[in-house]
Order: sequence, then structure tokens, then C-alpha cells
Amino acid sequence: MFPTIRAGDYLFIWRWGTIKKGDLVVADHRRYGRIVKRVSHIQQNTFILVGDNVTESTSSENLGSFTKEQLVGKVIWHINGR
Repeated sequence: MFPTIRAGDYLFIWRWGTIKKGDLVVADHRRYGRIVKRVSHIQQNTFILVGDNVTESTSSENLGSFTKEQLVGKVIWHINGR
């Protein structure tokens, strides 16, 4: 699968509201910095995030789970930067 977001693309994010399974989100990770991933699972106020490009993405095992505070927001608009 090809990446949904590529270098140079523009993202508009919404910082409020409900995050649900399947949403594309921006999150802060202590090792990788600001990342864009899709919500795979939600368990007891924690989120498991995965990349759309499974062969190239950092695995969810390496990322660990995310709290609501680590989520910057939900991607609501994507503009191709090329």
C-alpha cells in the first residue's frame, strides 16, 4: 500500500472532538517526534496507531500506545503538495 501522506503535503487538523478507529491523526512520540498514523484500536483511553504503508512504517510494537494527550489532532483535510 502506498503512503497516504507524503513529504510536502499539507494537513489540516482538528484538535477537538472524538477520535475513533480509522481516523488519521497527528501524534507526538518521544522518540520519533511528530508522526501521522491511523487509529487501529482504542483501549481504556489509549490508542494504538499504525501506518497505512505497512512495509515502510514503524510497527505499532515499536511505537507503543498513545494517550489522548499525545494526540495533536485528527486530520480533517489533506492537500497534495506536489
